[in-house]
Amino acid sequence: MELFKSKWEARLDMRHNRKAIFPAALVYLVFLVLFSLLIAHFSGANTFARNLTALMEKARLNGLSTQEELARLLNENLEFLFPTISTSAAVMTVVLSLLYALVNAGFSGFCLLASRRQKTSLRDLFISLEHPFKMLLLLILQYVLIWLLSLCFVLPGIIAACRWSQAVFIHYDHPDYSPWRCLRESAKIMKGRKMPFITVVLGFFFLFLLDQFVSAFFYVPILRLYLSPLFGLTMAHFYNHLLPEGSFEEGPPYPAEA
Repeated sequence: MELFKSKWEARLDMRHNRKAIFPAALVYLVFLVLFSLLIAHFSGANTFARNLTALMEKARLNGLSTQEELARLLNENLEFLFPTISTSAAVMTVVLSLLYALVNAGFSGFCLLASRRQKTSLRDLFISLEHPFKMLLLLILQYVLIWLLSLCFVLPGIIAACRWSQAVFIHYDHPDYSPWRCLRESAKIMKGRKMPFITVVLGFFFLFLLDQFVSAFFYVPILRLYLSPLFGLTMAHFYNHLLPEGSFEEGPPYPAEA
């Protein structure tokens, strides 16, 4: 029920407010692709991929096919496979990763405003920079706590991700809240709503898989231009439904709703 209602409302937003939503989604994707390429470069991920491809080609030419032979080849070339990166490259990777997280959080804030039919502009994509240090602390806490619980087992990590999934939205509604309080409030409103949230997320799983498949052929995330705002707005509407009626300000209804 939550999936269909939230997704229907998201499509309504995209239909009536497309002149603001789609340009914002395009700018958002450009930033994501740019940061992803830079992170892959500075972190050594590109070098790792090239080196791994070279090792697999070497194994093919030498007729190495068994698991033991391939494992021996990898063990003998670990230093080649995982080159050491410089301190400056490591620092750049961390900085770019934090900026990447802020861009994602900014798009969530934009979608929250759009889901409430409030006036939006490209400037709202950078709403996460209004309180950058508090937002970064919230994102880092959220990531670290979920990661630590995931080390115990997969299921605790999934439960934790659901429990604290609304923390960023809560920060936008209550910028005076501390990061810890945002996490606590998220856990509070998500009590009994974890399965609906998982249903919403799984509803997009195969769509994003299809996007990855298409992007592999065209080298451009074509479907992502539609899926990103649809997903962001759906999540924003899901959050809105968790709140008491009348607890947030909404713009005038769309003509079709009048």
